[in-house]
Amino acid sequence: MPANSNDNLTAALSGRHLPMLDGLRAVAIAVVMAYHFGVPGMSGGLGVNVFFVISGFLITWLLLKEYDATGTISFKKFYARRTLRIFPAYYAFLLIYFALAALKRDTWQPGNRLAALTYTMDWYTAIQSSGVYVMHLWSLAVEEHFYLLWPALFLWLAHRGPKALVRGLVAVIAIGFGWRIVVGYGLEVGKGDYIYYAFDTRLDNLAIGCLVAVALFREGTGRQIARALGAKSWLPAITVLLLAGQSTLGGNFRKSVGYTVEAALAALLLVQLLQMRDSKLWWWLEYKPVRYIGWLSYSLYLYHGLGESISRRLPFPHTVNALAAVPLSFGLAAGSYYIVEQPFLRLKSRFQARGETAPMLPAPATAATSAV
Repeated sequence: MPANSNDNLTAALSGRHLPMLDGLRAVAIAVVMAYHFGVPGMSGGLGVNVFFVISGFLITWLLLKEYDATGTISFKKFYARRTLRIFPAYYAFLLIYFALAALKRDTWQPGNRLAALTYTMDWYTAIQSSGVYVMHLWSLAVEEHFYLLWPALFLWLAHRGPKALVRGLVAVIAIGFGWRIVVGYGLEVGKGDYIYYAFDTRLDNLAIGCLVAVALFREGTGRQIARALGAKSWLPAITVLLLAGQSTLGGNFRKSVGYTVEAALAALLLVQLLQMRDSKLWWWLEYKPVRYIGWLSYSLYLYHGLGESISRRLPFPHTVNALAAVPLSFGLAAGSYYIVEQPFLRLKSRFQARGETAPMLPAPATAATSAV
């Protein structure tokens, strides 16, 4: 089937799993790791924003399927699936870091440990910088707040019809964007970290992903627009260049309009790539080794800082130590995935939603989202 066929989108959305998204996750975690490992020109914030959009899209897609099949959603099953996917790896990671801190006799800032344990690292880091070992957990806290609040709002809007869902999400995006302007300019805290780290100033990024899912769920105007945006295989390359270019713009633009523009471009790239599985330019995103990195993206996000920290202490030249951070991070992530996560992921089938007739992601990655 040619890459620009009008049937590509329908085929992608009705298959056993949504194509290309594992590969997109792999690219996002690679950008985050490259930034933290000191590679010039990388933007860790861009990678995180891509994860926000993917999470909003996939969670909403699952909720839409369940609601379409049953007329409601099971909060019990939803939160059971999220708990089994997220908590085991997260708290195992914290246990390891708490143990390492005790061995090294590191002194944690007051409240840092509590913020990590309670998924409030986003607000804690926004108000006062947290310790480097757990600072990256802020984005997982943002997503956890999203998982907590969105299902109830989704159900309330869904009962009022598809148009209410669209209008509600547009309102959330506008509120998130507007609040970020107020925080940055009206309250004059834009010079600090609050705008970057806090859930309330980044909720529009997640909501953009949610809106794309709603727009694509049924045949209609949304899918027609999506087909036009992905009509040629070179169009995603333009979107990538735009993403890379805008991520270099700092200051007031990034803290006000930039995060919303970045999320919108990430959503556009997601829509385009869904239709590119057979493209000669983008087939590699479905290549199994690349998808495997996407499956490990949650664990890689958790442990890449530890991998980099270990590599700096190796008795080798600096260049060798820097390169060693990559295999060390993958080794730690694979250990987490197979030893900690997989036993709990196998339990998720007990809480499968009725509308979820097939796994959204190929085995062994059974989660709907990487939670990064």
